[in-house]
Amino acid sequence: IEGSYAILPRWARTPLPGRIKISFLPPLSPSFSREDISSMLRAIAVRSDGQTILPHRATGIERLLWACPICHAIGAVSARGRMIHCGQCGMRWRIDRRLMLHGPDVGSVPLVELTAPLREDNILRGRAELASIGPVDVLQGKEVLQKLTSGRAYYRDERLHVCDESFSLEYARSLTVEGRNRLDIGLARGERLRLRFKIDSPLKWQRFLQLRLRIHP
Repeated sequence: IEGSYAILPRWARTPLPGRIKISFLPPLSPSFSREDISSMLRAIAVRSDGQTILPHRATGIERLLWACPICHAIGAVSARGRMIHCGQCGMRWRIDRRLMLHGPDVGSVPLVELTAPLREDNILRGRAELASIGPVDVLQGKEVLQKLTSGRAYYRDERLHVCDESFSLEYARSLTVEGRNRLDIGLARGERLRLRFKIDSPLKWQRFLQLRLRIHP
């Protein structure tokens, strides 16, 4: 599927009109060989940025740009209209319909390239605690998740704290970002914790917990 990310990027609430290309590949039947799987992964690993008919608004992009890609200041990025601004280093960008960012000092850069530095460990390296920006809903369960509590989230002393609730993540097995505001934490025996962020970035929390819990992405 090509072009879908521009139509509904991770930070957006509603899709914009645009063109999507869907390619149907031959089915792969068992038994699968390593070569078969590698070939299929290469075939579907296409750029899916695309282009929209209407201009993008950058509102909410701080869920994706949870740190400035230039100065690496956490929580310094804000957006208004089509403009993105870092309050720490003063960098500014304008986003266009092809998810290109235009700035006076960096020229034109694809959004995917500008977000690449946020996967570096050094931004969060050595940080043992993290507090959420704004409240977080916490849900727990297996197939059906039930809401347990809501409030500011803190990770400290190897536990996740929300209001009066405290959760051990010792047996966490997976960390999956779902949609624009959810982080699912897979626990033992098929149980899940879901953090539903009102303001903060689930990508930031995913990267932080991957480092703390030594879970490989």
